Amino acid sequence: MVLRWAFVPRLSYDLGAALQERLVAARLTGASDCALATEHEPVVTLGRRAGSADVLLPAEELARRGIALRRAPRGGLATYHGPGQLVLYPIVDLRRLGVRRFVALLEEAALVVAAAAGVRGLRRPGHPGVWVGEAKVASIGIRVVHGISSHGLAVNLTGDSAPFTWIRPCGMTAGSVASLEAVGGRRLELAAAARVAVARLAAGLGARPEEIAHGSLEGFCDG
Repeated sequence: MVLRWAFVPRLSYDLGAALQERLVAARLTGASDCALATEHEPVVTLGRRAGSADVLLPAEELARRGIALRRAPRGGLATYHGPGQLVLYPIVDLRRLGVRRFVALLEEAALVVAAAAGVRGLRRPGHPGVWVGEAKVASIGIRVVHGISSHGLAVNLTGDSAPFTWIRPCGMTAGSVASLEAVGGRRLELAAAARVAVARLAAGLGARPEEIAHGSLEGFCDG
């Protein structure tokens, strides 16, 4: 079994969401599992359970600061995506694996990225994601349609954590959100971190990772 994946150096959230819709549709009609790794332009996304109280600044002020605001069909509450953050979107059939095991695999992928940066990450039972001390360094929010996953994992490698203070990230009212670099980790390049994360995910799926050139990404999951 092969897990085909591509790294796109920078992608707007809107294009990433549209691409995921196409990949899910392809997977539902018989294409193979695949994954997309990228870094988004600055955006706050609101999951299905998020409300207005989860955004602490008006949309106009976010826009003035160069940050888009979007509703997302994933589970969870509010989060921020931006430069220095690895985003991994696996398009995977969960009907045998199950959602709980899949979320655990995403956490394992984040943990190995943290280890690659020289940082020991920790899980918190009942709270998907990865922490270093009181700082959350990775978040998880998935969508499942007819057994097929989309959306997924975000790991903060470097970058400015200030935008997380303009929202209630994942509903947090205590603690903080930080990058691996900010908590003492080595700086990781996005592509290198993506390869580490995908390798762990593929192993958990019993697959061999195969990186492909993203090109136009048409026919991405074929095979």
